[in-house]
Amino acid sequence: MDRDSSGLRFSEGCDGVLDHAFRLGHQYDSGDYYCVLARSDNGLIPGKAKPNGESCWYPYGGEEHECEDFEWISSNGHGVMIRPTLGEEEEAPEGALKLGSQDDDEYYVVVAHTEEGDVPGKSKNGKCWYSFGGEEKNADHFSYVVVRFGIGGTVPLYDGARIHLESQHEHGGTVRVNEDDEVDGEGGHGSWATYIVQRNEHDGTVRLQNDNKPHRFLAIKKTGLTTGAGGRNCVFRPNFHKNGTVSFMSVNFPGRHIGINDDQTARNPKNTGTGLNARFNILEA
Repeated sequence: MDRDSSGLRFSEGCDGVLDHAFRLGHQYDSGDYYCVLARSDNGLIPGKAKPNGESCWYPYGGEEHECEDFEWISSNGHGVMIRPTLGEEEEAPEGALKLGSQDDDEYYVVVAHTEEGDVPGKSKNGKCWYSFGGEEKNADHFSYVVVRFGIGGTVPLYDGARIHLESQHEHGGTVRVNEDDEVDGEGGHGSWATYIVQRNEHDGTVRLQNDNKPHRFLAIKKTGLTTGAGGRNCVFRPNFHKNGTVSFMSVNFPGRHIGINDDQTARNPKNTGTGLNARFNILEA
C-alpha cells in the first residue's frame, strides 16, 4: 500500500517505479539507479535500485546486501534536488531527507560521488556509505537529497524556460556565450546571455542552451568552464540557496560549478564550490 508523508510518497518495490521517483544515481558500469529504502533485518536503510528492478542493494556492516523488500521514494510532484557537501563538519541542509534508521542511529538519503559514478547511499554525522561490488564503501564527496515544496513556483527552471544567470557580484553581469563560443560574465539581457532550460523531470538536472547559438550549451570540461554540444559535460544539478540564488554543479565532474570571477572572466570550476562566485539570480528573459 502507498503512504503519503510530508509531501513524499512511498510504494512497494514489487509495484514498479513511481512517477517522479528519485532517479539520482548513475554507475558507469551499469547505468541509472534510484534512491530507495531497503526494509532489511538491519533496519530501514537507504540504498539503490535499477529502474523497474525487483531487488535493491544497500550498505551495511562492511558489505553490500541485496534485498527484495524495499520502497520507491517519490516527491509527489514537489521539487527534488541534491545539495553537495562542503565538509564533514557541515550540518545537513534544510529539507534533507532523514528516512533511514538502523539500531545505532537515523540516516540521510544521499548520493555518493565516486570513481564508480554517482551512487545512492546513506549518511550520518557528515560521513557517507554506499554499496558497490559486494562491499560497503566510504565516499569523501557526496550530496544530500533535498525536497523543497513549491520551489518550482519561485525559481523559473522549468523545462522550456528562457532565463538569464545574473552574477551575485557587484558588477551584476550575466553569463554569456561570446563570439568565440567561450563563456564570460559580461552579458546583459540580450540573446547572447539568454538560455533555454532543458530539464530532466526524473532527476531535476538541466541543460542550458544558448538562445543566440542554439548549438551551444554551457559546459564544464577538463579544460574549464566553456560550451559544448549538449552531451554529458553540459548536464548540471541546480542547488537552491536560502537567499533565492542558484548554483549549478556539473554531473560529469561532481563538486565543480559554473562560476564567474570578480573581473567577469570564467572561473576555474576546480576552484568553484557554492560560494559567491557560483551563485546566480535566475531572471526570466
